[in-house]
Amino acid sequence: MMAIRSGARAQFETEGIVLYVRDFGDSNRILEVLTPEAGLTRLVARGGRASRRRFGGALDLFVSLRMQCSSGGGDLLTLVAADVLDARYGIRSSLGSIGRASVLVECGRLLAVEEQPMRGLYEAVRDGLDSLVRGDTVAAAQSYPRILGASGVAPNVGKCSRCGALSPLSVALDVSLPGVLCAECVPRRPTVPASAFLGAQLAAADAGALEEMVVTWVEAHVGRKFRSRVLMNSQECTGCS
Repeated sequence: MMAIRSGARAQFETEGIVLYVRDFGDSNRILEVLTPEAGLTRLVARGGRASRRRFGGALDLFVSLRMQCSSGGGDLLTLVAADVLDARYGIRSSLGSIGRASVLVECGRLLAVEEQPMRGLYEAVRDGLDSLVRGDTVAAAQSYPRILGASGVAPNVGKCSRCGALSPLSVALDVSLPGVLCAECVPRRPTVPASAFLGAQLAAADAGALEEMVVTWVEAHVGRKFRSRVLMNSQECTGCS
């Protein structure tokens, strides 16, 4: 994050990914943006609700933007100007892509901290979203172990937490221990290769299970359910009825 003017209302330039947007008052919007230099950054875009022209489509979920913001002593920074670096329109081509992207950014949002460098988390979320733009859901799922690692909450996959088996080939995450369980200890539960948590290539058949495991793991870590997951499951059930 680079300061461009000092004073009572110092202004800064940085880039980030929009993780959360909500309306505020009659004309404003609140944004939560993941930045590489300062982690989770909260801003108010004054007039952002009343006029989309002012910020040129930069106030949408999944967008990468370069922003100029000012600090004036309150809890929120003020978004002064923004330029879209990548709108990621491809994500909006299907409800499935929107749902997966929503879960991905909520995962990043729940694990991000404020006022701390989080470049690893930023790059993992960015790469996951870019994979969804290309329609590569397997590569997007591979971003989840990176998100856990960058946030300091990755499981130790080197040992089964129940039987003590070393270097299990396939594992399931268990939030009650917490840790991983080998396939022999959970024969009726989905497992994924332990190597998936270490950066190895993921098979397409394992992508969904890995995503589900990580979401459950993060929910236990932060003590709340993913709102995006609830909505996506609701949409899937509606489509099946």
